[in-house]
Amino acid sequence: MYKNLRWLNTNRFIWTEGLQVLFVFQRAASVLYYYFYKRTSEYLGDPRLYEDSPWLRDMFSRVRQ
Repeated sequence: MYKNLRWLNTNRFIWTEGLQVLFVFQRAASVLYYYFYKRTSEYLGDPRLYEDSPWLRDMFSRVRQ
């Protein structure tokens, strides 16, 4: 039935319930993906990650032993 509707009027989209659910899920997932992507990139750019510290020296000495 939906294929016939699509072929009869090619200028119109046929939105079934399943397509609407997938569309909403994709949009919600993309917001979460963008948020975590930005958060991770900002975390990796934090200069504190690349500085020497007593805590870091202690961790390295524990791992070597």
